[in-house]
Amino acid sequence: MSIVALALLAAAPATEPQRLGLELAHLGSIAAMLPAIELEQTDQLLDEHPELGTRERLALRRIAHRVAVQGMERLIEAEGRGYAERMSVEDLRAAVAFAKSPAGRRMHAAEPAIARATLLAMRGYDYK
Repeated sequence: MSIVALALLAAAPATEPQRLGLELAHLGSIAAMLPAIELEQTDQLLDEHPELGTRERLALRRIAHRVAVQGMERLIEAEGRGYAERMSVEDLRAAVAFAKSPAGRRMHAAEPAIARATLLAMRGYDYK
């Protein structure tokens, strides 16, 4: 769990469903994919500006990371709220327990590659 998430959990007393929903979101698919998306988009941004020197590129990468972290936290918070609003406490507990298990951690680690492969498979697919 990120430092920002821990700070959010400590900042305001949360109900058990809110706490579990946020924890599950941090252990889930979106959280697994966001760092790869950040890296890809930052690299694309840097590719669009070949005129930047090494220092400027590093500064841009740091700024992009700060912006990405803020966006990621908002997305994960929204996902956590969604879980808390739509799942029972018992189901949330079970989902968090699975996500923390060895199998859940392996699944979490595999999700970015699976998502990329799925998106590649969808290229050219006509939904009509």
